[in-house]
Amino acid sequence: IIGADNFVHYITNDFIQPLSKDSEVKGYDADGIAEYLYMRLSKRFMIDEMLEDYDRTKENFIEEIKFSLEEIGF
Repeated sequence: IIGADNFVHYITNDFIQPLSKDSEVKGYDADGIAEYLYMRLSKRFMIDEMLEDYDRTKENFIEEIKFSLEEIGF
């Protein structure tokens, strides 16, 4: 994920690297941001267990985050 800090954040291994000076970033990726938010939140909260209680899946949760991001212009 390319953050607002113009660094590339690799969410699978927590590696961070700067973008090259000639790189140009346009727009946002609601899918990637939604996946990242799920990963971060599930590390701190018992989201998977909560989802099971409500008969929902990880994909349902990520889709709802994506929908919310798109609703505010991402």
